[in-house]
Amino acid sequence: MIDSEHMTAERRLQILFKKEIHHGFARNAVLSPNLTEQVKDSLQPDERCVVLVRDKMQRCLWFTDRRLLRQDAAEVLELFSYDAVQRVHWMARENPFRLRKEEYFDRLEIDLKAGEAQIDGLDQAWVPVLEFLQWVAKDR
Repeated sequence: MIDSEHMTAERRLQILFKKEIHHGFARNAVLSPNLTEQVKDSLQPDERCVVLVRDKMQRCLWFTDRRLLRQDAAEVLELFSYDAVQRVHWMARENPFRLRKEEYFDRLEIDLKAGEAQIDGLDQAWVPVLEFLQWVAKDR
């Protein structure tokens, strides 16, 4: 049995994505990915990349043990740290069922301590990403 009180972000990501990748659901995700030089340069001391998700626009979403980075060509940006996540909405904050599910099923809107973020084009990786971010936000 896993002690969820002492679960780390790194371990939670590994568990969620290993299951989805093993069953063939998250084909656009890689555990323990090889890092690009740009990502290596963007990491904080002792920070580890756990999962790489390639979105529909071919951008790389790097899930580290403490934050989410997005790489678009040579540019790497921090989208948010996990500590900042307050709440996660599937498809849309306001009435997600007004949107066409076929087009927006892989969109997440995230309420942060200071602002908001949106992640689009997650394809089938939206399920473990949503579960992970809900887990991160559970105590807030």
